[in-house]
Amino acid sequence: MADILMIHGSASSGRFWKPFVTLLGDRANDRQIAAPDLPGAGKNPVLERGQPGGLDADIEALLPAIDGLGDEVDIVGHSYGGLLALRLALLRPQKTRQVIAHEFVCWQALARFGTPQDIQTLEAFSKETRLLSEDYGGTEGWTREFLEFWNGPTAWTSLPPRFQQHTVARAWKSFLEVRDVFADTTLVDRAATFPVPVRITTGTHSPAAARRVLTLFAPHFPDARLQPIPGGHLAPMTHPEGFAKPALQWLDNPHHDGHV
Repeated sequence: MADILMIHGSASSGRFWKPFVTLLGDRANDRQIAAPDLPGAGKNPVLERGQPGGLDADIEALLPAIDGLGDEVDIVGHSYGGLLALRLALLRPQKTRQVIAHEFVCWQALARFGTPQDIQTLEAFSKETRLLSEDYGGTEGWTREFLEFWNGPTAWTSLPPRFQQHTVARAWKSFLEVRDVFADTTLVDRAATFPVPVRITTGTHSPAAARRVLTLFAPHFPDARLQPIPGGHLAPMTHPEGFAKPALQWLDNPHHDGHV
């Protein structure tokens, strides 16, 4: 049985995977399971404004986690954590059995694989949005816009004040992730020769742009499956049964088509 490394997304922690770990049931008895907190997340010290961090630092921090597991590992990732999972698989292809990602983010797919309209959307985002502004990044306003982009117009106001404060306190880390993801071309450069199977889920109520990236990207991997599931961008936490159906089938058999 392959061990499992689970990588959380932005503004989250390893606890994101708790509902899915519960649904693993007896499978958890036969494998080592790791769900570490990324630097600046969870129980790790907060990254203060101006401190360095981001994609490369997070990949470096994850190498001991995968190296500490067995000879064969399934890497499961959510959003930014899905991108990290794929990047990690490129560094440890002999050890990675497959990657299972819920809505990994790679905006450069719009430029590399998309239509002229997709490219215009990407260019407009880079010029007009404040989400890439270092001066604005990590502020309360930035945090609100970021959460509402992914999870809808009530994502911020529905959070209790103490969770709002907690999220803002760690928002500089999230900004660094957004900045680095937007610029990263590693996956689009390596998609055609990606060394392991890629299994992707996407929420039926997720942002259209996120679903568009996955639709464009999936055909360019040598061995990929794309499975819609109930819920939105946070589906592995909010709709864990829907995510678990294809994910558990893939964990049992990496070559299963994932359809339920």
